[in-house]
Amino acid sequence: MNGPAKTRETLNQLITEQLKRQEQSRADVAELRNRMRILDRKLDTRRKILVGSAILADGKPNGRFPDEVRKSVTRGITRPGDRAILPEFFPGPEPAPGLPVRPSKPPGETPSSAAPA
Repeated sequence: MNGPAKTRETLNQLITEQLKRQEQSRADVAELRNRMRILDRKLDTRRKILVGSAILADGKPNGRFPDEVRKSVTRGITRPGDRAILPEFFPGPEPAPGLPVRPSKPPGETPSSAAPA
């Protein structure tokens, strides 16, 4: 009774080991795909920065080009937070008359409401 029963037990162990390896391999592939997506996003962001920089630099000396860029930007950027960081394309509302405008503090200076360090 040692032969076939022992062989069956050994085969079950081999199947279990192979299934564990298969599961680990799937996890490894998923991790590599995730790393690829992250890299692709970084490269896409870098391309956008480079193209945007080139367009902004080229647009300054050309006649009609700044107007075309402005039209494209105003159509393509709709989120208020994104518009807020592009004041040259989306100027903010003027302060109400009679209200003092607080000048911004130089970098590194602590706000007056903060406790000294």
